[in-house]
Order: sequence, then C-alpha cells, then structure tokens
Amino acid sequence: YISVPTRPPAVSWVQMPDAETVAIAYAIFAEQGIDTETLTGYEGNAFVVTDDPIEEILNITAVHPMRSDAVKEVLRRKGSDEKSIDRLVSEGKIRRVRYGDWVYYVRVMKEGEQ
Repeated sequence: YISVPTRPPAVSWVQMPDAETVAIAYAIFAEQGIDTETLTGYEGNAFVVTDDPIEEILNITAVHPMRSDAVKEVLRRKGSDEKSIDRLVSEGKIRRVRYGDWVYYVRVMKEGEQ
C-alpha cells in the first residue's frame, strides 16, 4: 500500500505528498511487479459506537484523530449534545487540531495512559 496522511500525523514534519509524487511511487512499484494500492482518501465516518458515545470518542481518539463531522455523527446517533465535545476539550481530555480543511479531535494522553 501507498498511504498518505489523511488525518493529522503524530509528528509535525510529515507532509501530504502531491498527486504526482504518489503516481511516481505507484509506477515504481508497478514496474517491479509489486501489486500496489493507494490509500489517499478519507475512510469515512462509519464508527461502531456502544451505549456511551463519550467513552467511545475517547477510545477512538486515543488510536487516531477523528474529524469533527465524525464526532458530531457519533453524538447525533446516540442522542448526545454536541456540547459534550466542548466539555472534553475544556477538561483537557481531547484537543482540537486543524489539518487541511478540517478540524480533528485528538486524545490528550496523560503519563501512564495507553
């Protein structure tokens, strides 16, 4: 797979490659007979959510950033108020990060948390 960062990367120096760079990499692999796929788009908002959407958002954001529309969709599906996300931000449990044209939510991990 050739994958590009569609969510905020863990380190700030990572940049999104342009389409030409991805195409060149794909061509190099193909010339070597390597079956290759590109992962260049957003994977969507189809998150599985249990009865506690706040806990689920915390669990998901511990693994990878969630786009703001995905967070709102999780809250909407479970009938929760969008102010819940503001509370998590003010409590320091998650933070807002702008990446490209989107706002993402990222879990703030305290020392000793996994």
